[in-house]
Amino acid sequence: MKQLTRDGVRLAYEERGVGGNALLFIHGLGFDHTTFTPQIAHFERWHRVVAVDLRGHGASDAPRQDYTMQVLAEDVAWLSEQLNIERPVVVGHSMGGNVALTLAALYPDLPSSITLIDSLLFPSLEMRVMLEELGKALERANLGEVRGKVEPLFFLPSDDAALRGEMTAVFSRASQHVLHSAFVQHTVMYDAATFTAACRVPVAYIGSAKPLADLAALRSAIPEVVIAQTLGSGHFSPVMVPDQINAMIARFITYAAATNSLQPQYNNRSV
Repeated sequence: MKQLTRDGVRLAYEERGVGGNALLFIHGLGFDHTTFTPQIAHFERWHRVVAVDLRGHGASDAPRQDYTMQVLAEDVAWLSEQLNIERPVVVGHSMGGNVALTLAALYPDLPSSITLIDSLLFPSLEMRVMLEELGKALERANLGEVRGKVEPLFFLPSDDAALRGEMTAVFSRASQHVLHSAFVQHTVMYDAATFTAACRVPVAYIGSAKPLADLAALRSAIPEVVIAQTLGSGHFSPVMVPDQINAMIARFITYAAATNSLQPQYNNRSV
């Protein structure tokens, strides 16, 4: 992997392909760029593709600090500037979707569109209570307790067992201080209302069989959002059903490019 250093912190990324709109992939909590291995292999044939390892994840450094979505979004924006990535199509899985939404809100001229894959947005009161319990478990580094509670949400019986094992193994290697901080920051402390109100680019949301977002609340916040759902896949749809995800990303690239002329709809949306 390639690396750049920002203020003493090494940030790793994978870069493939040339031409077309650049695609920028952002993985979820505890994972790395390999979440998007099928998408990298597919889209590098027509596009420049960059897949990051967020600060604290994969081959990037993991300093002891607060892992807020703003910090992670600022890293992505900095990498984009260093690599001369202009108006990329940004795709985020799970927490990566929160980073992508934060990026779009803080840097409105950076992405051309964002696609959020099963990201947690507008959790219900019941969900927030469960998330607070999971945050406390992660603070105690009790990964077994966390896995026992989230696996029913994340996996379906139809999900490939070998791939399921690979995803669990990657998560288990993540640093406890990163998992705890980033988990709390993108769940119970994440202000989805503020960031959706500030988003001014086309947005797609691809849910799993059990979407983690309140889709009604998301549509109320961003009436123009395009909502889709995978068939027969749990949370890790980019690796479990890559053909579905690839097709939806490709279609949304075309759709977003055609509808960017309607940008005043976003700019005029009340905050």
